[in-house]
Amino acid sequence: MLIGPPPPLISAVAGEAGKAKKAAKALAQGTNGTATAKKHFKTHFYRPKTLRLLRNPKYSRRSVPRVNKLDQYSILKYPLTTESAMKKIEDNNTLVFIVDTRANKRQVTDAVRRMYEIKTAKVNTLIRCEEEICELEGDACHLGGEGAIRTPQPTQACSGLGAGHGRRRNIRE
Repeated sequence: MLIGPPPPLISAVAGEAGKAKKAAKALAQGTNGTATAKKHFKTHFYRPKTLRLLRNPKYSRRSVPRVNKLDQYSILKYPLTTESAMKKIEDNNTLVFIVDTRANKRQVTDAVRRMYEIKTAKVNTLIRCEEEICELEGDACHLGGEGAIRTPQPTQACSGLGAGHGRRRNIRE
């Protein structure tokens, strides 16, 4: 003889009877009992820290990734070809360029390295009434160094001493 668990029919009947008793009790008492207020032993309440999930978007909110506005082509605008700039090329081994006002010295150096494959020794900048000059000195190439001129930002104004002076003033509007 095999001794094992009772047939499933008997256990199912017992389970249904238990469910029926619970349902009858819930019907008589109701499911909403009286809730007791939690006792707080401190004067301050601190909200409990719950799980904060990272954002997981279904799609990107931007259709096109942002483009770097200050790339090497927009930083270096054009070389300056005045007599003084030509003299710097011949005598001081430096080049002078017009550059964007938003670029700093490191960005100018990097742009010159990418565009002309010249290693720069130093970058000098000069802001005049109408433009900002940036000169780069180099010793690795027959072109010499590099330089740049930056056009002024709208907040920069002339000091009234003439166009060649390197003063910089801000105007409040």
